[in-house]
Amino acid sequence: MKICFIGWGDSIHTQRWIKWFRDKGHDVYLITDRPSNMPGIKEYDISSRQHYTGSRLKRYSRLEFNSYGLRSLLKKMRIDVLKQMLEIRKLISQHIKPDVVHLHTLLYPAYLGVFSKARPLVVTIWNGDITWKQDWSLFRKFAVKKGLATADLITVDSDELREKTLWYGDYSGKTAFISFGVDTKRFHPGAKPSDIRQKLNIEADAPLALSNRSLEDIYNIDVIIKAIPTVLAAFPKTIFLFAWHSASRKAFLMELTERLGVMDNVRFIGRIKHEELPPYYAEADIFISVPGGDTIPISLLEAMACGAAPIVSDLPSLRECITDGVNGCIVPLRDAEATAQAVIKLLTDHRLRESFVKRNCEWVVQHMDWDANMRKVEELYYRL
Repeated sequence: MKICFIGWGDSIHTQRWIKWFRDKGHDVYLITDRPSNMPGIKEYDISSRQHYTGSRLKRYSRLEFNSYGLRSLLKKMRIDVLKQMLEIRKLISQHIKPDVVHLHTLLYPAYLGVFSKARPLVVTIWNGDITWKQDWSLFRKFAVKKGLATADLITVDSDELREKTLWYGDYSGKTAFISFGVDTKRFHPGAKPSDIRQKLNIEADAPLALSNRSLEDIYNIDVIIKAIPTVLAAFPKTIFLFAWHSASRKAFLMELTERLGVMDNVRFIGRIKHEELPPYYAEADIFISVPGGDTIPISLLEAMACGAAPIVSDLPSLRECITDGVNGCIVPLRDAEATAQAVIKLLTDHRLRESFVKRNCEWVVQHMDWDANMRKVEELYYRL
C-alpha cells in the first residue's frame, strides 16, 4: 500500500506511525515542514525557504522573493499558505499518487491536506487541534470543520476527544479509537540498566520521581518543583528527574528550583531519545504528569508499562486510565501540596505502590499495546 502522511516530521508520534508502516513493507511518504530524514521514507519539505535561486522572472512568477519585506507581505496575506496548499495538491495528485492520505493533527501544516482533494482521507486528532480554540483564525476554524466533515476516517485516542470531535457533527460512524500505544516489548518493568543512578550521581536507595513532560506552561512543571520541599521533609533522599521535548520555561524553572533550595535533589537531564526512555521509567518509583490539559499521554502509558506509579492531574481523559487509589493518584489542578502528599503517600505505602504497578502493567498490555493498535489501523486503511 502507498501511504502519504502529512504532519510534523520531527515529532516522535508521527515518526512512530510512519516507521511502523515502513517496517511492514508499505511505501510511505511524508509531506512536512519539519523534515527528519528517516531512512526508507520519501520526505517532501514544504517549508518556506529563506533564499531562492534562478532568474528573477521565473522566481517572481512563482511568488518566490528573496526580499524580507516581500516575503513578510506574502505571509501576512497568507499567500505562502496558498502556495503550500497548491504544492501539496500537486505532490499528491502528480507525484505520490497514494492509496491513502493520513493527516496527523489538524494543526499546520497537516490541515493544508484537507484541501488536497485526496481520497480516502484519514485524520488523527491530537488534542489541541480541535480543543484549543482561543487563537484560531477564521481560516483555521474552516479547515478544522472541513477536515472532520471530509475525512473518511477519524482516529482519536480518548473518549473525551471522541466527544469533542462529535461536537462538530455526527461523525460517530467514521470515528475509531486508536491509541498511540506502547511498545510493550521494550517498555516493561525489566528494562532497568545498571548505570543510570551512577551517571546521574544518585544513591542506590534514593527514591526517584520522574517527569518527562516538556518545560512549557501547560505542563505545570512549576507545581511539581513547588511540591519538592514538602516531599523532602518526609523523604530527604528523594530525587526528582526532569526530561523534556521542548523547554521554553527552563530558565524560570531552574531559578525556581534554586530559590526553593532543592537543586541538590533535582536532575534536569534534558531531551532523551525515545529508544533510551525505558530504563528511566523502569528506574523511577513514581511518574508525575500534572498538565492543565491533555488527552491520554504516551509518556504516562509508557511509565505505567514500566512500573512507575503515576500521579496525574484531575482531567477527564486521564480518568479514563487512572482511578484514584486503585492504580494511581489523581490530584487537583495546580495543587502543589496535594501533589507532594501524593508522592509521600506512594513512598510510604510500598504495598499500595506495588498494587498500582501490577494493575497498570497488565492493563497496558491488554489495551494499549502499540503493535495491536497499528494492526487495527492497517486493517482500517484496507477497508477504505
